[in-house]
Amino acid sequence: MSMKKDDALSVPGEAYPLAVMEPGAALDIATIAAELGEDAGTLGQTLFTRVKMPSGGSPAFEIENPDDPSDPEVAKTITGVIVAHQAVNVYWSKPMEETGGGTSPDCSSPDGVTGHGDRGVNEVTGEVDDAQLPHDCASCWLNEFGSAADGGKACKNVRNLYVLRAGDLLPLLLPLPPTSLKAWRTFAVKSLMARGRHWTGVVTRIGLEAAQSASGIKYSRATFALEALPGGGYELPREQQAWLKEYGVGLLAVVTDDPSALAVTAETEPY
Repeated sequence: MSMKKDDALSVPGEAYPLAVMEPGAALDIATIAAELGEDAGTLGQTLFTRVKMPSGGSPAFEIENPDDPSDPEVAKTITGVIVAHQAVNVYWSKPMEETGGGTSPDCSSPDGVTGHGDRGVNEVTGEVDDAQLPHDCASCWLNEFGSAADGGKACKNVRNLYVLRAGDLLPLLLPLPPTSLKAWRTFAVKSLMARGRHWTGVVTRIGLEAAQSASGIKYSRATFALEALPGGGYELPREQQAWLKEYGVGLLAVVTDDPSALAVTAETEPY
């Protein structure tokens, strides 16, 4: 009798070959910070190799090459364990076309709840923001549809995914733009949570599909699928799941602890 897909989901497969779990190979932010004599919070996201979502509907990601920044790795898919995900809000008062990209946002939130920075002036009420005070993102005028010239939000709601690949000692950082958030939520709920699974308990394959905005602008949208493990099944061994979940909790605590962790965040496509 052949095994149903749902049955295969519940059968633990073989351990995923993670270098970070090898004896003596463990590497975390606290260890790096201690070696550099820095505070873990201020190092934040600068430690992670970044993945860039392509523009113009391109079918491949660009993965930062720390050895040669001018020659990024090009990959159609990214496969690994999503050890953590982080809601991030970022706002630039000037468009990327004007700044050239790579600039610090004027206001940002490392948890998607509390914002820090200068929001400028509320064009409706005339209120001038006190950049020294944190504010509630849910009630912020920049987090409302219609606050951007294209009818969207002036503040971009991004979801940072931390993906630990086989052989890596630190996860990749993939910032998902607003247009890829629905695909992430659907995968997280229907493929994982509804079946009693957790993103740290499976290997995920992240791809791309071409899409087009209402105004005819082409862009790329992330796709998500479970990756079958060697020997069959999708679920990692219980001990590996427990380790990865704990690893993700510790990582998330560091990257959401200090607003300065968002000091330089890559601009995302506003579609």
